Amino acid sequence: MENNSLFEPWHVFSQEEQSKYIAELESQPERRLDAMRAILKSSWKSRWLSATQAIHALGYPGNADALPELIIDQVGDVNSAGWKEAVQTLLEMPPKIVCEYIIQVLWDRGRSLMYWDSVVEGICKMLGQIEGSYAVHCCPMLIYLLDKEDLPENFDKSVLLDVLEVIPEENIVYGIPVLLDLCQKNDRNTLIGEQIRSLINTFSEANRVLYQKLLANI
Repeated sequence: MENNSLFEPWHVFSQEEQSKYIAELESQPERRLDAMRAILKSSWKSRWLSATQAIHALGYPGNADALPELIIDQVGDVNSAGWKEAVQTLLEMPPKIVCEYIIQVLWDRGRSLMYWDSVVEGICKMLGQIEGSYAVHCCPMLIYLLDKEDLPENFDKSVLLDVLEVIPEENIVYGIPVLLDLCQKNDRNTLIGEQIRSLINTFSEANRVLYQKLLANI
């Protein structure tokens, strides 16, 4: 996958500069993918769906370099017209490559990625709807984020819990200590406190037995 640095400063371009640059790219057939990636980075929202469809039509591995734009700019925007098309495009790529990049985005924790919290919301929405192995691959990182206190102020951890709710119990049971800690930090009368306790209650008695004294206090 090529370096994405070409598109990193895109948000500082004016609409006129964006349009001019995209037009230049589109005039070069050999750079068609670059043009479609540029559109997804731009504020030209009316063309996001058609650009995503064009990237989808290229197929893998020809569209591999568009992975950052598909995940961050489309899946990461739950209101994008190209959201479903982007998800379908990702599902036709090797799961390992897709999950590896998702994990990189989750690991960023808002350090360098603009609107990280919104991007993670879109990723979690996707993980909750598609074939379960994707969520399983990302599960350790999701639980890691649940345990972090230094995330962006407006980040809603409930989106992480939404994904854990669709992951088989055997794949998340190791996260019980993290969930217990969250219970102590979130009153049962809050929405997230209720969601955490509800998730714990879905675990089998065999998986909860070693924690029964701790569970009695939450």
